[in-house]
Amino acid sequence: MPNGWAVISGVPGTAFTVVDPSTYTNAEVRFTGGGELRRPVSLLANRHHALGFVANRVATGAAGVTVGLCDASGAAVLDAQGNAIAAVVGTLAAGVWESRTLSFVTGRTLPASLFFYIRATAPASPVSVCRPLLTPMVQVYSGGPFAAVLSGSIPFGRRSGWSIPIANNRGGSVNNATWQALFDRLFDMRGRRLQLPSAATPGNETILDSLITTA
Repeated sequence: MPNGWAVISGVPGTAFTVVDPSTYTNAEVRFTGGGELRRPVSLLANRHHALGFVANRVATGAAGVTVGLCDASGAAVLDAQGNAIAAVVGTLAAGVWESRTLSFVTGRTLPASLFFYIRATAPASPVSVCRPLLTPMVQVYSGGPFAAVLSGSIPFGRRSGWSIPIANNRGGSVNNATWQALFDRLFDMRGRRLQLPSAATPGNETILDSLITTA
């Protein structure tokens, strides 16, 4: 068994096996049947975190693997927006290592016992999971975005670098005439690590920014 992980369901050697490093750099868990592994973790409430892993499937198709957080009963742990903290692998190309990542903000309250899990239904062909990682994110600068470095499908080199595109901005507003900007100015939202819910498309907000007018 991988160090620190407990078997919740599935028979080791039948539902899954631990495979020694070969084409990739770490040992992998290879699922040939349904099973679940868990390990206890400790996280802070209302904080930014990221999880990631790489996965591989012998034949192209749906992997049937989910990686996420649960409580002692196996129930999903929800993030600050009420969504289950879980990353579904989805479809994988045959024989290609693919990375999956998820960023989230933990809720204001967390279960007394918290677990990082890997769950698999019985796949049509073997599915391997490698390098599962759960880590806090670091704020790049005061009031700025949070970031974390996770393992990718291609191993990093000594001169590896990254760029971070910022997509969730204030929508190109004129003179910062948005509720996000107003609340930040009045209530120090960024300093409190809070943000109003935002819409992906400008104009679809519950309270329109156009209601802000000049005197």
